[in-house]
Formats: sequence, C-alpha cells, structure tokens
Amino acid sequence: MRYSSVPTSTITAESVVLDGFVRSQKDTAGITTTATRAYTASGMVLTQTDGRGNTTTTVTDIAGRTTSVTDAAGNVIMAPKLRTPG
Repeated sequence: MRYSSVPTSTITAESVVLDGFVRSQKDTAGITTTATRAYTASGMVLTQTDGRGNTTTTVTDIAGRTTSVTDAAGNVIMAPKLRTPG
C-alpha cells in the first residue's frame, strides 16, 4: 500500500498496488476508484469503476494494443484498424 496526505485534509490517500497494477485508489477527498483486469486468449480486459459507480471497460489484443473502450453510458469506441506496411 502507498499512503500520502495533504495538510488541509484529514483523509489519507491510499493506493493498493499488486504487481505494478493499481487495484484501488482513495483520494484525499475519500473517493475510491477500483480496477480489475482479466486475461483472455486474445488479450486483456481492464475494468475501472469510479467513486460514483461509473464503469469503463478497455479491451486489448495480445500485443497490448487497445481494440475497444466501452464508457459508463455503454458507448463503444473501436480502435482504428492497424495498417500493415505495403
């Protein structure tokens, strides 16, 4: 865990980091953001939920490139197709 504080706040910010991945983070206002990741055969799915319960999901391919992002409203943004030289 990492801790930090601001002199004007009685709340200590904290981050829970596992293998370099931030699992949860509480800011000095006391708002917590969480994140999960899951590996699939074709890449990784990263889900982040803010303090208001809004969830954003990012899907990557096996090389770690973002293929799509789904925002809290359910809007899906597809990454542009990768070009091959030629």
